[in-house]
Amino acid sequence: MKNVNFDYSYQLNNQVSCGLNPSGEFQINNNKFSGQLPEEIYNIISLKYLYLHNNMFTGPLLSDVGKLKLLEKLVLNNNEFSGPLPSELGTLNHLDTLWVHFNKFEGAMPESICKRRLSENEPESVYADCFGKDAAVTCNGGCCTHCCHNQIFYCFET
Repeated sequence: MKNVNFDYSYQLNNQVSCGLNPSGEFQINNNKFSGQLPEEIYNIISLKYLYLHNNMFTGPLLSDVGKLKLLEKLVLNNNEFSGPLPSELGTLNHLDTLWVHFNKFEGAMPESICKRRLSENEPESVYADCFGKDAAVTCNGGCCTHCCHNQIFYCFET
């Protein structure tokens, strides 16, 4: 397993699932964790709530996120994640919250998310960096509920 570093060289390693509580919630927000998200996270199939906001995680969100079939809330805002958002996000039928703003994601919001959003109004809450002429993420046709501007750190309801 890769190590995730945070303040003073502490590391999150070995059993990632040790932070999982009985309700299926894994919450390590508001720390200074850095590095890529450990691949073991994607193997916690009982995961319902994943709160990783306000850290310094880098790298892509892997397509393996599609394994988390029970996931309801994916909160990744205020990190340094990068690359495209995987289309597998749209296969998460229980997902009602997707917050990916204030990162370095780029490209279009996956069409699979947009289709679910437009047909089922799910996910209920989608935040992305889709505001302004320099928007990193494209949200077409009301796909995102809130568009954020990465430079001014503000989100607007769409």
